[in-house]
Amino acid sequence: MNNMSPEVALHRISPELRPLLCSVVRNGRVGLDSTNCLRVTDLKTGCTSLTPGPCCDRFKLHIPYAGETLKWDIIFNARYPELPPDFIFGEDAEFLPEPAELPHLVHWDAGNPECLLQLVKELIQQYHHYQCQRLRESSRLLFEYDSLLEDPNYGRNMEIYAGRKNSWTGEFSARFLLKLPVDFSNIPVYLLKDTALDPGEDVALLSVSFEDAEATQVFPKLYLSPSIEHALGGSSALHIPAFPSGGCLIDYVPQVCQLLTNKVKVFALTQFTSIDMQCGHDVMPFPSRQLPIPRTLTHRHKHNAHRYPPSLPVHLEYDQPTRSVWSTCVPD
Repeated sequence: MNNMSPEVALHRISPELRPLLCSVVRNGRVGLDSTNCLRVTDLKTGCTSLTPGPCCDRFKLHIPYAGETLKWDIIFNARYPELPPDFIFGEDAEFLPEPAELPHLVHWDAGNPECLLQLVKELIQQYHHYQCQRLRESSRLLFEYDSLLEDPNYGRNMEIYAGRKNSWTGEFSARFLLKLPVDFSNIPVYLLKDTALDPGEDVALLSVSFEDAEATQVFPKLYLSPSIEHALGGSSALHIPAFPSGGCLIDYVPQVCQLLTNKVKVFALTQFTSIDMQCGHDVMPFPSRQLPIPRTLTHRHKHNAHRYPPSLPVHLEYDQPTRSVWSTCVPD
């Protein structure tokens, strides 16, 4: 049952609750990693065995957050589908949301298919604040958080997960996940054979894990969405620097951003040089067997067709899917 498709799961849900779940599993993109959707598993029912199916009214919701997967139990009552659900927040027993800050719970509308999804988003926002408050137990981790929060480039695009306390030392680990403010507008658009396959948003996420509160062990990883990974030559072509001993995030993150920005600029310059070659200009050959078209060309071609020869290809297809696997870059 855990591996069932979203459509199969929807067919097992009580018909009165199905529209609410439909919005969650089909449109449920939350957080920084927009390539991962919300998932439901462990469908169960609180109805008696005499109740005709489908009558599942409770399930486990899987939520991507800061490199973790939160697992929350959501419990409806199929006999009273107009009532809002109850939530059990798994291992986060200390997470107690403030109901007054959950407008879609206070004004629950079972007739609105988006109501459950919006409520989940409000809960995730409160969960983020809860995790940020946990950092106050470590002055070093709190400094890292406050420094990033003051910078508008990072403060609005950050997720934090503080791990469990070590029962012996009293310390806990923490992970910062940041969406890097890098311009990817010159990365080519994938034109897939399967048009139903969405390559997702072009994004680079930097995960930095602090294995102890004093930052003696820090492990960064860079996650690239498929189109960026393909364009930049794979994870082996980009090596991020190791986190320096005694360093801090507010100094380290801009270094990674600059490294990635420089890589994108070099790539864009190479692509436009290759386009000149396709137009018949005398330039050095481009080593790639295929010519990805930058977005700038794709977007302008319709309005400025006279600027480019008719022989210039506008639609190319790539041989492999681009959505399923992200590239991971680790420090040298």
